[in-house]
Amino acid sequence: MKALFYAVSFFVLSFASLSLFSCATQAQPDPKAQPDPKAQRNVQPASLNPVYVTNKIKVFPLPTEAIAEEIESYQIFSGTFSMKGIKKEFSSPVYLQADKNGIVIMLLTDFGMEAGTIFYDGKEAKIESSFFPQNIKCEYIILDLQNAYCTADELSAHYEKAGLTFAQNATTEKTVRTIAKGKKLIEEIVITQSEIVIKNHLRKYSYRLTVCE
Repeated sequence: MKALFYAVSFFVLSFASLSLFSCATQAQPDPKAQPDPKAQRNVQPASLNPVYVTNKIKVFPLPTEAIAEEIESYQIFSGTFSMKGIKKEFSSPVYLQADKNGIVIMLLTDFGMEAGTIFYDGKEAKIESSFFPQNIKCEYIILDLQNAYCTADELSAHYEKAGLTFAQNATTEKTVRTIAKGKKLIEEIVITQSEIVIKNHLRKYSYRLTVCE
């Protein structure tokens, strides 16, 4: 349970810091200004929170139809992050289901008991759990998973609209996906048959999803 708490704590802290930054840097709208059509191209329903890919650029999770293929498996969710300058590691089992209807991530304890479930149906991302806060911005978790599981064409078009570059390099052994702003690498996703490794170079965290045999 402690490992699972570290995993979710990482996301809670990340979301809190991103929210504070976005509120502090957001300019007040000019009531006389005309709406910019380009600024509306990434707008989603109010029930979805934006994901700040950089400190200034935000996107929303992709539609559920962008998933490349159906996923249903038990996996080990592990990774590293920094908390107050101290490196933390976590590892926890999860049950993941993703298809064109949505994404479900069931958080499990070390004993296999359900500790909470994250849902995404294209309109809303939420967590149902008695252990963790309900205001966790699940969109960040969803988008990271979509970076691995959605089609390359959908991801490329999605990030291009926000002024970012998505690229994919695939071989028979692995697929490497990257998200960048100009020459600055933001996130790297390495996909093999048995695991997915996600490294966010901007936020200084990394984690992997390993399929349970």
